[in-house]
Amino acid sequence: MDVLRFPWNLGLGPSILVSAWHHGAEFYCAGGPREGPACSDAALRRIWLQVIRCFVLHLGGPIVVYIRAKTAGNDRYLYLVKSVWDSQNSTSKQQIIKYLGKASKLKLSDIPRDYQNEPNVVSFLASEAGQKVLQNEHMAERLQKQLLDMLVSGDIDAAARMYDRYSEISTLSGFYDLLLRPVLYDVGKLWMRGRLGVAQEHIASNTAIQLISIITDHACKRQNRQKIIICAPSGEAHSIGCMMLQSILQGKGYRVYNLSPSTPSDEIIGAIDEINPDLVMISITMSDNIKTAQRLVAQIQLHGNLKILVGGQAVARNPESFACGIVHAEHLDRICSHIRDILAGIRE
Repeated sequence: MDVLRFPWNLGLGPSILVSAWHHGAEFYCAGGPREGPACSDAALRRIWLQVIRCFVLHLGGPIVVYIRAKTAGNDRYLYLVKSVWDSQNSTSKQQIIKYLGKASKLKLSDIPRDYQNEPNVVSFLASEAGQKVLQNEHMAERLQKQLLDMLVSGDIDAAARMYDRYSEISTLSGFYDLLLRPVLYDVGKLWMRGRLGVAQEHIASNTAIQLISIITDHACKRQNRQKIIICAPSGEAHSIGCMMLQSILQGKGYRVYNLSPSTPSDEIIGAIDEINPDLVMISITMSDNIKTAQRLVAQIQLHGNLKILVGGQAVARNPESFACGIVHAEHLDRICSHIRDILAGIRE
């Protein structure tokens, strides 16, 4: 049985608590006649959902706020709408809170502040149409600032909670592309400018690595038979980008072997012989490692018709340096689409 430690002084009326109990919420009251042990986070969420559901029943039904779109010609027009449940007639009534205008011109400030954090409104903002609103209104920058503070302070619990909230309204690649990657670039810039010490930079980077590991553990699906090696040439010390890509690819079912960072070429060739991958991906961040990566590509090509992709910041600056497949896309979803097409034989 899930048990919630429930403080008496929460300010909830006895009738609501009784209603919650009658509708199936099981809890003990801390400091009351019976006190139960603390429960797990998952159990806590289940109990709170029960209690909230019972409060809704007690108070007469939920009020749901969302953004509704109407299409006229080539334009979409948006309305902020409130749906109220009429328990007497067992039906819902829709009321327009505000006309928001054309979707193409929507700004976050057009939405009343009291409704900006409503789940359905947040879901709209996370959608393809809403991403422009987020970017135009610098909401992503505010989230990045929060995540930066979490990483620098080593607060992995807060960072994991941020991902959990974000994953409810968007994708894993969206979290990486819009939040984590820009934040890690900022960490590097702050370190180079002397605004972060070496210790703070290490804390931020290691907390990010820990966060990606947590996400990867939760993202894994049943693996298919296609195998991908991700590696970095000898001397290339950057690996967080490889870890992000690994977590997304494993979430899509690929069997991923991540050899980064800085692996000697002979060791990579030995892993290729042992694993027999369908694709080898090489990540190069620093331009100083391009020649080493070129020699690695040449060694791999001696193994026959093995598909090779190179990518990373150094490759983006020097794309002509490689006689093999190159990943140009910056967004992780596009990289994954490129990989899928290559493994399907659509691209050479």
